[in-house]
Amino acid sequence: MRAIIVLFALLGLSHCRPQSSFTAPLEAVKAFILSFDNSFGGDGEYSYNVESSDGQKRGEKRYILNKGTENEEPVVEGYYSYNAPDGKEYVVGYKADKEGFQPEGEHLPESASVKRRPPQLGIPSKAIASLSGGGLG
Repeated sequence: MRAIIVLFALLGLSHCRPQSSFTAPLEAVKAFILSFDNSFGGDGEYSYNVESSDGQKRGEKRYILNKGTENEEPVVEGYYSYNAPDGKEYVVGYKADKEGFQPEGEHLPESASVKRRPPQLGIPSKAIASLSGGGLG
């Protein structure tokens, strides 16, 4: 029994040793805001744009479709961009509404696209009938 405990203790110690493949962390880039503007409406509408010195940009607006009707629908549209370590700029645009979050970008995989939605599966009429007391047959 002692041999097993000693074995597990040595195994644990061997995993806790410093790793030989240590690389120094990258130096943090200190970014500051170059431009910022925003506006707010009393009915929940807003917009803003911000750009930082490290090349990041972001903008967003929220508005209401069919304002003043019973079919009002809030919509948020925006984008963000950043520069990758290889120097390439990546831009992601998005929209969020009753259809959900819909990102767009040249670098995004097809599976992230709204165009590739899973089919909506309806509840079979016999199942609905059974839930309302009608039985399955």
